[in-house]
Amino acid sequence: MLAFKQVFDSSSKIQMDYICLQYPGFFRFAKMMELLAQGIADGVIQVPKEHST
Repeated sequence: MLAFKQVFDSSSKIQMDYICLQYPGFFRFAKMMELLAQGIADGVIQVPKEHST
């Protein structure tokens, strides 16, 4: 997960587009992470207190 965040945070939009074209799984993983984060933020997905920050 740390490697994904580092790539995501350090890449420009053009670089990210290129990565997503070269590695379709990267886009699918990023989309799943986006949906998961949105679900947690909206309260739809509950995170146990011992795992929340």
